[in-house]
This record gives sequence, C-alpha cells and structure tokens, in this order.
Amino acid sequence: MGQTYLAPAKSPWEDLLQRFKNVGPRTLESIESSSGLLGAAPERSVMSERGVKEPPFYDAARTIGRNIAGLLGVGTSAIAGPLAALVEEPISDQLQLDANMSEGNADLAALAATGLIPFGMGTKASKLSQLRRVKSGESKGQDIGGPLALVNKPPLSDFREIDAEPGLLKAPTFTPEPGAVSTRYPTAVKREEDPLSHNLVIGIDEFRREPELFKHNVQITRSYPNMPRTGARGTEAQAEEFIEHAKNNLLFLFDSVPPEIRDRSQKWYDGANRLTSSLAGQYRVSPEAASGVMAALSPQKDWFMNADLGRRVIDTWSTQVDTVFDGPILQKALELFDEQRYGQIILSLRGKRLGDLDLPAEKAIFVRSFDQLNNSPSYNIVSPEGELISPKMTNKGVPAKVAWNSNGEVANAIRMLDSGGDLSVISDALGQYHKVRNFYNNIRNPNSPNGYITVDTHAVAAALLRPLAGKDREVAHMFGSGKVGERGPKNSSISGVQGLYGLYADAYRRAAGERFVQPRQMQSITWEAVRGLYTPGYKGQKTNKEFIDKIWMQFKANKISLDEARQRIVEHAGGINPPEWMD
Repeated sequence: MGQTYLAPAKSPWEDLLQRFKNVGPRTLESIESSSGLLGAAPERSVMSERGVKEPPFYDAARTIGRNIAGLLGVGTSAIAGPLAALVEEPISDQLQLDANMSEGNADLAALAATGLIPFGMGTKASKLSQLRRVKSGESKGQDIGGPLALVNKPPLSDFREIDAEPGLLKAPTFTPEPGAVSTRYPTAVKREEDPLSHNLVIGIDEFRREPELFKHNVQITRSYPNMPRTGARGTEAQAEEFIEHAKNNLLFLFDSVPPEIRDRSQKWYDGANRLTSSLAGQYRVSPEAASGVMAALSPQKDWFMNADLGRRVIDTWSTQVDTVFDGPILQKALELFDEQRYGQIILSLRGKRLGDLDLPAEKAIFVRSFDQLNNSPSYNIVSPEGELISPKMTNKGVPAKVAWNSNGEVANAIRMLDSGGDLSVISDALGQYHKVRNFYNNIRNPNSPNGYITVDTHAVAAALLRPLAGKDREVAHMFGSGKVGERGPKNSSISGVQGLYGLYADAYRRAAGERFVQPRQMQSITWEAVRGLYTPGYKGQKTNKEFIDKIWMQFKANKISLDEARQRIVEHAGGINPPEWMD
C-alpha cells in the first residue's frame, strides 16, 4: 500500500528556499506569542470551583510565572523562530510556535512556584499532586471568543465535581444504564477515575484535562492535506477547526445519501442488537456476553464477517463442550497455528474436552480449529435490520471466506462467554480501545441517551472525506498509534484517552445534532456512504489516493473552495454506489 500523499514533489533547493522564507514569519510568531504573556492578568482560578482551598499568593505566583516565561520566550525567539522554520515541513502548520506553547511553560513555572508554598489540603495526597490534579482538569480557553463562543458547550467544571474519595473525579452526569461499559478505560495506578463504578466517556473535554496531550494531538492534524490554512492560533481554535471540518464533511455525505437508503442505513445498530439478542437467546448466554463477543471480534472486520465470526464462536463454545481435541481437530490446529509459538500448547490439549479447558487462549485454539474443520468458510450479507440476505461474493463471483481474528482476540471473545455476563470481566476483556468499547455499547443498547459513537477506519475516512485504509497514518492517529519514523499521538493511561478519538467523536455528535439523529445513526449512514464512494477497488489504487489528496492540498492552499473540492472528489470516485444489501 502506498504512502499517503503529503505535498507535490519539490526539489531539495525549492524545499530549502521555502524554509528560509519562513524564518521571518516564525520568528515574529514566537515574539508575538511570548509577548502576549507579559503583564497578562492571571487566568480565573478554578480551584475554588473544585472544592480545593487556594494556597496563599497563588494568583501572584501565576502572574510571575507567566511573565518569566514571556521574557524567556521573547529572548529566545531569535533562535526558536529560525529553528522552527528550518525543521518544520514547509506545507505544514504542525510545528508552529503558538501561544499555547508559551502558556504551557508559564503554567509549569507557576505550578512549581505555588508548590513551594505550604498549605493544608486535608487529604492523603501530597499538596503538589492535588494541585496538579486540579490543573489537569482545567478547561483552557473555555472563555475565549471567536468560533468557540458559538458552541454552547459547558466547561468541564459544570458537570464534574470532587468525589467523596480524595482525588477521585466523578464521571459526567450521563444516564446510568444496565449492561453499559465505560468508553474510556484508565489503567494507571494513579488514575483518578474508576471505569467500573462510573460511566467514563470520551470527547474533547477529556483532552482538555491533559493540556500537553491536547496540544500535541491537535497539532498532528495540522499536517493533514485537507486541513485549511486559516491561521487558527492556539489549541482550542485548532481543535475547533478540525471538529467543524470533520462535521461538515459528515453532513455533506449525509445529505448526499438518498432518503430511502438513509432511512435504512440508520438502523444498523438496531439490526446488530436484534441479531445479537437472537444469538443470546438461542444459545442461552447473556446479552452482555453476546455483545462482547461481537465487539471483541470487530477489529479490522466489516460487519458481515464480524457477525458471522461471532456466531461461530458462540455456537462452538455452546454446543461442543464434550467434543475431544484429538485426531482431525488436532491436525487442523497444527495446520492453522504457528508451530514454534503454539505447537506445545496444541499438543498439551490432546485428549481433552472443550469443557475441560481452563484458559481462554486454549479454548480459542479449540473453537477455531473445530470450526475450520467442520464448517463452510462462507458468510452472508446482513441487512441493516439484522436479517441474513445472501452469501457475500468476491469480485470474481465466488463466495467470500471468513478471515479469523488473532488468537488473542478470539480468546477475549471466549472470556466474554465464560464471564456469565459479569461486566467487570467483560469490561476488562474489551481492552482500552475506544472503538471496541463504544461498539459494545452501541450493540448492547442502540438507543442509549449517552451518545456512544463507534469510530473505525471508515468513520475516519468519512470525517476527512478521503479514501483511507487501516494502515494510513490518519487512521493510526485516531486509534492512538503512528507510522514508523513519524511522530504519533500521545495516549494517557491515567485518563484512558487514546489518540484522536475524542475529536472525531465530538464531530459525529455535532453532525448528528444538526440533523436530529442519534450519533450512532449519523455514523452508520455516513459509514455506508463513504464505503459506497471509495470502493475497495478504488482506494486500493495508489494513484486514486494521491489524486484525492492533491485535491485537498489545493483546498488547503486556498486555490479551490470546499464545495469545489468535494465536487471533484465525488466526480473522480464515480459517485456514491448503493450498499450491497439494497434490493
């Protein structure tokens, strides 16, 4: 698969010349952003709002810290400006030195100053640690004007408060619901929230609680081909620009889908719930366990294959308890699994019944080996209403075959079934990825009032209106990883934030609000639309992906309008093809 197009080819001399041209602007930006801190009044303290006593001289220390940082910034601009211009990519605003960098340094300086002042906190935590926790929850820029002033979104402090247990933040005031799991899963020892006792969600507010992560992850988006050069300064404004751009692309796709298709596409999770609930009833497993199986087997699978693999796992786990791992099953396992890694494990299972096995990884080997030995690999197309339609066919006109997940993912599906519906086990088996956890909630309760949103590869492609695949950097960034040799996003085991997921989630929520549908309905409608726009054959061609990115680069350079860019994209891709399940 080819690399994502970033810029028209330039000679080394042209590239170097452009970098030198950027020295002046970058130096002025550094001076401007740093001088903005000089003499600045301290920001309104949020400590009293959180129930934490302010230390003496807190505001004075912050003012001193900000002014020190401002003076240092101005003094080093002659070095920082040229360095930024020579290091950054000429086409990108990714490494621009903005006011947030200086403000972040000033915050650290003020924090260090106030940490030296004795004051009583009345908790077991250290004074400085509690101050840092409060600071990490501060919603920077919530009072700024411009585009953000139009967004009627409450600051973080409006719906979180200090819990009775010191240092633990209560979750948002979302509606409690049986069978749901947190869509953030903090794992750090020093985590401040419990994903099992509270409903933790993911969105831009969760980014704001960790300013360095917020700034870093938002800046990554500035190098994307379709992000316009509007001169947006600061993390808040740039995040707002990204969310609005993604939202408007989603609305474009939504409005481009014929009503008769849109009316059915929005039922995807209703159908998934119906299909999964039917399996749960047929095999007498809990709806939570069945939903967990589907979610655990979802990575890098379309829904048709995902649903069929889930059925196979539930069926074999339920009906083959007394089947012995021997003879043909043993031989099939040796064919399927790497001998060096799994050989000894496979041989240790000889003569044992499925019901005798204790480890989910062992059961996963058994389940897959039995299924591939005894069942057809073909699978069916599923309608949005959850009905099986007809066999899925390849481009060559032959039945498509299921491709099994990794043994670890199948083992997690087995853990769901072994759990008996225990949400603590199911939550742990779902892992840390927001996508899998949201997918579980969308299947388990598609009509939840809590706005769960499943963002996968196609959902990223829809938000950016680009023919992206699982290995492309933008998809990796959403999940919390990057490409080798490139700067990737930051993740947090303390908050459970992974990649850029929260930005996409809020874009879908906003788009849904403007069309009066649920977020999961906006996702399923645009998911089908982008799959119809960028078919596997189309996006499998490197030249097509480069062509689309060149269109976006023209938009980025203000050479064409947004409407013109979208029109050219749809024309080149050949329009939006109808879904496979359409009659």
